Amino acid sequence: MIPGSMTWDDRSQSRRRFVKTSAGVAVLGSLAGCNGNGGGGNEVRVPGIYDESGGTADVGRPTAIGSRDAITYFNENDELPREIAHPNNDYAYEVQQAQQLYDDYTADDDPPAIIGWGTADTEALSGAVAEDEIVYVSASYSASLMTEDSPYNFFGNLDYTSLGRAHIKWIADNDAEATVAFIFPNNAFGKSPVEGGKQYADELDLNVAEDINLPLDANSATTQLRQARDADVDYL
Repeated sequence: MIPGSMTWDDRSQSRRRFVKTSAGVAVLGSLAGCNGNGGGGNEVRVPGIYDESGGTADVGRPTAIGSRDAITYFNENDELPREIAHPNNDYAYEVQQAQQLYDDYTADDDPPAIIGWGTADTEALSGAVAEDEIVYVSASYSASLMTEDSPYNFFGNLDYTSLGRAHIKWIADNDAEATVAFIFPNNAFGKSPVEGGKQYADELDLNVAEDINLPLDANSATTQLRQARDADVDYL
């Protein structure tokens, strides 16, 4: 079964089971002051791995600023029983750098949670996260992070594959003779929903044109839109 074909019941069951694990207790206990893991005294350590200078820095840096500001607000206004220490670094959208930062953050003791970012790095770290039982909240919405092998990975939105399938369902319901194409950067983030999306398009008997590559660092999609036009693509 590919990630995009998981049922919502499969996914929700996995997340409900997490609540019963020691990781859930560790996070809640640490923030409530009942657990020394990840910090000392009145402080709990929640590190961050952000992209502030790499391929997704245009959205990564504002996210990092927002996270730091939110944690500062929580600490200054006594929103939680314990203060949050938030050591954080820019990994420049490089998987190896993210892995090094993860190793650094977990070298002495395991924090109860880490804030992460991209798809390739989050997927690469998911095995270590599961083994270390650290809650890892990232901005990658990859459906592969919702399997039984990644019980400690969380994100705050619908996964990429389900988002794509929702678009495809609308097209099939409203314009069944249309031709669709997938446009994406050729990296883990871009390719994440493609397999599940194509499978669903095939199930719904939609016409699917050739893929269109849009580099992550592109400043314009004019060339790609012309390619879609020339292929008589109705929806991207």
